[in-house]
Amino acid sequence: ERLSGIFRNFSVTPDARLIMAQQADLLNALIRLSSDSSSNQRVTRNILNTIVGMAMEPDSCIALSLHGEGVLLNVLSRFVAKDPDSVSRRRAARALRCLARESTTGLLLSDETFRILSYSALHDEVREVRNEAAEAFATCAASVNSDSPYYKTVLIALVDLARNGTLQPVSVASVFRRLSERPHNRIFMVELPELLSLVAGIAMCDSSTMTSRQDATRSLQYLSEEETNKKKMTKTDVLEALVKNSLLIREEYRIIRDSATCAIVNLASLPSNRKCMVPHVLKTLVKYAATVDAENPTKSDVKKTILTLVPEL
Repeated sequence: ERLSGIFRNFSVTPDARLIMAQQADLLNALIRLSSDSSSNQRVTRNILNTIVGMAMEPDSCIALSLHGEGVLLNVLSRFVAKDPDSVSRRRAARALRCLARESTTGLLLSDETFRILSYSALHDEVREVRNEAAEAFATCAASVNSDSPYYKTVLIALVDLARNGTLQPVSVASVFRRLSERPHNRIFMVELPELLSLVAGIAMCDSSTMTSRQDATRSLQYLSEEETNKKKMTKTDVLEALVKNSLLIREEYRIIRDSATCAIVNLASLPSNRKCMVPHVLKTLVKYAATVDAENPTKSDVKKTILTLVPEL
């Protein structure tokens, strides 16, 4: 117990974290302690606090994730799934979330990691553990691609976590924005009606944060760029969100307004969409064209779109 406490105290110091993460013998000692700590709650918590501390240093994460061909990741997953102490489960989930950086998420992406985190996020009996596991799951999920065998399962789990309130809108919107930035991910995202409705709801919710609304609206814009998505995105709630955000006047909403308008223009580029879109978007586009500056690059596209919609009246 004393040794684990010493490791924990050292990991609090930023200058020590990277040095510790690069010491294979130290990491092996933590692994051995973790296997012997089942009867000592304090030792387990100290070990997990040590790993969280080291993972706070970005340059430490690769060394931690690669050590022993991912053995530390397996240890953390085991604590999330099986430890009877809720504090330990929560700290293990936090450690995985801290480790899931852009340079390391590929190492964390495995069926087992996703299964454990999603199950914990949905079913753990303690709310704090569910929330931490959900955030870890979302952080990892943002790096999944459509060619992954568990891509569909991850998207469905994200929707479920958002709908039951475990995953906060700001995290949901951020994940879907990052996923939709990659063109190969977009088609299947639109095949989930619940996902589209969820993103549209965040985009137009007045109580959502500015960041959430911006990320959600950008997601709709990116998704609307795929030709095969355009017909499926003329859902009433999607059009309602785009129209509402296209009418935002204040300068701080400029990115949201322009993203929403670009999405409308994208959807209206499909001739078969125009008739159903006219009642929803024509007045909005006219108002947008009349109010934005002439230098706005979207303005000319909006004018062209208006000309294609008018004959559908």
